[in-house]
Amino acid sequence: MPSNQLTVREDITAKNILQHISSLDGLSEAEVLGVFGQPDLNHIDKVDLSTEESPSVLDYLVYPVDWTEVDKVGMGSDLWAVACTLFEIRTGRPLFSAFDNDDDDYLVAIVRILGVLPEPWWSSTWGRRKEYYKDEGDELGRVIPHREEPPLPPNVSIHPSVAQNARSLRDKLAPGVWYMDSGLPDEVQHRDIPEQEIEVFADLLGKLLRYRPEDRISAEEALSHEWFTM
Repeated sequence: MPSNQLTVREDITAKNILQHISSLDGLSEAEVLGVFGQPDLNHIDKVDLSTEESPSVLDYLVYPVDWTEVDKVGMGSDLWAVACTLFEIRTGRPLFSAFDNDDDDYLVAIVRILGVLPEPWWSSTWGRRKEYYKDEGDELGRVIPHREEPPLPPNVSIHPSVAQNARSLRDKLAPGVWYMDSGLPDEVQHRDIPEQEIEVFADLLGKLLRYRPEDRISAEEALSHEWFTM
């Protein structure tokens, strides 16, 4: 076996495998660097052992991406989780739910209520978004589906705990409190949420559920919100 072929084989390692990340398709170099940050370079000190320069000698090495720095989980994630937990405690229902735990189903449930994602998430990061929604939202920033959902068959009914066609946090709160698995009599499984509380609670949830973590209110600000003193 020629020595150059042996060298190539030795260079094939797990660290040298190039991965294709579909969510980065269409991004410019500047946008990619905005996601990953500037590359960490290790410049090579060349030792000239001959009078001729070798074009095969690299000028620098690029360290691999530290994914823990790219995909950070921190206080912002906790605040989002707090909002979802508060909603479920107050209503007995999950705020966002998907039929089969599919990522796209969750994203559909989220954007129906919170509206169009910020860029580049809307145009590029969510790979299948174009299958569900048009590029532009409406005048209120709400998503516009490509097609209307077909009506339910006449023999199918929806339980009143379901917020049908909900397009906002207020809509999601409108069905009130439902404790379906409580074992309580039917007449006490449901309670309305006062309109005034719906307005105030939706305001708190909206501030905790802003898409960009840096735009969410702090835990201290949340505890000072009017809803906690109603």
